[in-house]
Amino acid sequence: MASNEKVMRALANDDRRRMLEYLYSSGPSTYSEIMRAIGFGIGDSGRFAYHLKKLISAGLVKQLPDSRYTLTPEGRRVAAILHEEELEHPTIIDTLNEFSRIVDIKRFMNGSILVYTGLSFTVTGGILTLMSIIGIPAKIEIMDTAHYFIPNTIVSLTALVLGLISLWMGLGILKHILPGTSILELLIYQKYSFLLLSRSGKLNKYFLMYILVTIAWISVLAIAMF
Repeated sequence: MASNEKVMRALANDDRRRMLEYLYSSGPSTYSEIMRAIGFGIGDSGRFAYHLKKLISAGLVKQLPDSRYTLTPEGRRVAAILHEEELEHPTIIDTLNEFSRIVDIKRFMNGSILVYTGLSFTVTGGILTLMSIIGIPAKIEIMDTAHYFIPNTIVSLTALVLGLISLWMGLGILKHILPGTSILELLIYQKYSFLLLSRSGKLNKYFLMYILVTIAWISVLAIAMF
């Protein structure tokens, strides 16, 4: 059996682990077949030979009389462990199931919708307010004709204030159900909202709320421009 130190050194490299995994799944293979399988080109031949030599030295790979390479019994045992570890990596479904277990999904979705509302209105209202104060016209093309408008300051400010309030409320809800989480993490967690939406029994309700928020955001944008 190969020494534990040599095996550990051999497994410390991603390319060598991929070589083991390939031989585990494909069986005895030629030098060039292994190279191609793990993405090595002709110019990488020297580096590939070095990694292969390391695996052979560690007692994980051996060369057959027909010049092909295969796993030793020890190599197959190690590769099987690597394969099992790969299968145990959590999928997005596992992540969502765990996330659903630790949070109140109804409150999370309500908070997420408020965050979506807040971000939409805050960004839009902030940009329009700045444009209206500075006097930068917005350009809109209708039927190949360019129209320029100075955004309405009152509407823009109202959108900004409503956005900030919605964002504050939404983050407050999320902060309550996910204590100790930073604001940045709470915003990143929004990536789960639409995935959870697709698995929710109240899909139509939440989807409709997102649609209504989007319509309201577009309406404010149109009112501010015209």
